[in-house]
Amino acid sequence: MVNTITAQAPTLSCNSSSSSSSSSENTLYTITFDEEKILSISPVNPGDSSSVGLQFEGQPCNVGPALIDIQVNGYAGKTMKIKSPDEKNNLRVVTDHLRQVGVGMYFPTICTDSYEVTLAALTHIAEVLDSDKDLASSIGGVHLEGPYLSPEDGWRGAHPLQHTRQPSWDEFQKWQAVSGNRIKIMTVAAEVPGIPEFIKKATQSGVVISIGHSNMNKQAWDAAVDAGATLSTHLGNGCLSSIDRHNNHLWPQCACRKTFASFICDGHHLPPDCLYSLLHAKGPEKSILISDSVLLAGMPSGVYKKGHLEVEKLASGRLVKLGTPYLAGSACNLLDCIPIAMRDANYQLSEVWNMATHNPAQLLKMDSSHGSLEVGKAPNFTIYTVADPVEGSNGAPVVKVFQTWVGGRLVHDATTAQPLSFPEKLEGDSLL
Repeated sequence: MVNTITAQAPTLSCNSSSSSSSSSENTLYTITFDEEKILSISPVNPGDSSSVGLQFEGQPCNVGPALIDIQVNGYAGKTMKIKSPDEKNNLRVVTDHLRQVGVGMYFPTICTDSYEVTLAALTHIAEVLDSDKDLASSIGGVHLEGPYLSPEDGWRGAHPLQHTRQPSWDEFQKWQAVSGNRIKIMTVAAEVPGIPEFIKKATQSGVVISIGHSNMNKQAWDAAVDAGATLSTHLGNGCLSSIDRHNNHLWPQCACRKTFASFICDGHHLPPDCLYSLLHAKGPEKSILISDSVLLAGMPSGVYKKGHLEVEKLASGRLVKLGTPYLAGSACNLLDCIPIAMRDANYQLSEVWNMATHNPAQLLKMDSSHGSLEVGKAPNFTIYTVADPVEGSNGAPVVKVFQTWVGGRLVHDATTAQPLSFPEKLEGDSLL
């Protein structure tokens, strides 16, 4: 079945040869596609009154490649660290919620834990994706964050000390085998003994290696990059609050032109000046937006108890340990990050959208089929509106999703979607 979308396309218009950027941004494009690929993309003649662009809530719609989030720990009360068969439905719940905010592909993230817990999570994820083609179309692979991270307080973040350890290629191979080769990204610390050798083996097998939660020096960073590391995980976070002003882990990562860096642009993890400086240091071509969401993301504000931990999700979206100003994780989704990056880093919509689509696809060597609007590529789209800041948006533009398409199929339409539910009680003892 062939479908057609007519809308503005900022990521196309930014490459337009038009001398007027403002006029090119308003250019309408008609995109035809089937369930396999984009068939054609044609600009609409301004004098053609027969071609009318989509509108949502009275606003003209934009179409862009569907958002790609490479770091999702959980959402809507559900964790990606699936420990038992009873939790397999977590993938369906999270996928449905994320599609409502324009995420067409994401990478369930499993944080540091025991060998057995990690093995179980990977096994359950593989079983679900082997049997559900719809879910598999929105899950690009798994991101392992740990366990080969710094054991030091501050650098380790929320990762449990008892499970941080030195790399084991044998352990990793067993995980990869049960996952069905779905581990696509792994975050490690550059200074941990044996990491360069591990990076070489992992990257040769097709896994993207990222550096994070790492108390490294420049020499360790250089060794990791030489071995094949191509990403920095949530740069500016996962570190001590006080570091040496010159000799620290940040500057080598900012200065490196070979690698990408991901950023949590939720308005809480990185203050505006810091976010501006880091994003501009890496540049729009090497920056990737992530949510790094924990399971309280998407849920209503309020106080929640998770095991021994009491946390509060404030009306602002900030997630804190109850009664303190200290962050307890990210409660945003990737769509939330778009207007914040525009506001705080002063980048254009097209540049920021590419940070959440084209750049992660390029990192993962998926850019031949995903991450941009081009004939022959996957028909994954987010159709959305952008409005000027309003009261309560803190000076950020307002971005709303109208439709999400995955594999040429309409998987979300805001005009017909039923409200999704949230659990009344959180299970387990961790936010990750």
